[in-house]
Amino acid sequence: MESILGLLVFIAIMILLIVLLFRYSRKKHREKNELFKDLANRLQLNYSEKKQRFMILPKLEGFWRDKELLIYEKVVGSGKNQTILTIVEFPTSPYDFNFKIGKEHFFSKVGKKLGFKDIEFDNFELDKKFLFKSKDEDQFKSMMNYKLLYELSGIETSMVGRIENVDRKLTYTITGVANKPEKMANLESVLGFLVKLMET
Repeated sequence: MESILGLLVFIAIMILLIVLLFRYSRKKHREKNELFKDLANRLQLNYSEKKQRFMILPKLEGFWRDKELLIYEKVVGSGKNQTILTIVEFPTSPYDFNFKIGKEHFFSKVGKKLGFKDIEFDNFELDKKFLFKSKDEDQFKSMMNYKLLYELSGIETSMVGRIENVDRKLTYTITGVANKPEKMANLESVLGFLVKLMET
């Protein structure tokens, strides 16, 4: 009898913990989505939500500075490998060539020592901090004029993801969520750079 009672108490505690964890998760999602709603209001974008796997994923869409803009979260992978990406997307990029701009990291530095090349601008500080990739090096260097390089150096601490232009779609992708005011401020800083890139 005591073993049955102990089992029932254990099951009750587990159910209570699951319920509390679920409520905490929902609360954190609501708090994060309030940050996205605030951003949508400031940029005058439409806000919507999508429910997926016990999560509420925000989506912003509309036009900002006369450019079509989407900001949304996307779940990739499953189980233990499940990750949320936060994506800023300009679906109609003016550039017809592909390129990537990212932050230098350990593996990219090792790759350079092994002879793998990226595009460099003869600016030691900038080349040390950023990784530039494109098969159309001349077009890329022509696009990244002095003004844009200066703007890019200004968002070095805010940029935690990668900027890509693929098939005339300009995106900024972060692994994780912008769930704190400082993370949202960083996202906005990069968004400001992307708009300047679109207008060049």
